[in-house]
Amino acid sequence: MRAHENPFRLSRVDSLRFRGEQVPALAATLRLRGYRGAVVGPEGSGKSTLLREIAEHLEHDGQRVRIVRFDDLAALVTALVDRGAVWLIDGAERIPLPLRAVLTASLRSVVITTHTPATGLPLLVRCATTPALLTDLLGDLHGPTLSAAEVERLFDASRGNLRLAFRFLYDMSAQDFVGAFLAR
Repeated sequence: MRAHENPFRLSRVDSLRFRGEQVPALAATLRLRGYRGAVVGPEGSGKSTLLREIAEHLEHDGQRVRIVRFDDLAALVTALVDRGAVWLIDGAERIPLPLRAVLTASLRSVVITTHTPATGLPLLVRCATTPALLTDLLGDLHGPTLSAAEVERLFDASRGNLRLAFRFLYDMSAQDFVGAFLAR
């Protein structure tokens, strides 16, 4: 199978939409909280996906939004100067604590994603995964149909990290091994 035919290629996985609480309701909650909050959850639980969707809603409402990854130091420093935007910081747990504390205390409007609750920011939502969620997302990708037992095994093998589950399925699909692995 060629990479552009693989149902688990990055462009397809990145097009998945967040499941769970309604994004418009979360955007409304952020407005009420002065655009301050934390999206908390383990790796591969949809935090970055949710952050992108929140950005769309805030931009639609006329807010100037900046999404920054934890490793874009220049943008993080810019955030300290450009305080007119709503700053959405992805992977905040990877930012050294002193800088993270300065950012969350100094920025009027900031939403972060993190693995553990953030001090100084109210919890917006806690992301979590389930085998049922994995089944729904697999249906959206139109990948191979997996039985409930196969989905459960994949979920357990990836320890609930859906990004890892999709990466595994990408590799297996590329080598036509999905059925062979799951049959074990």
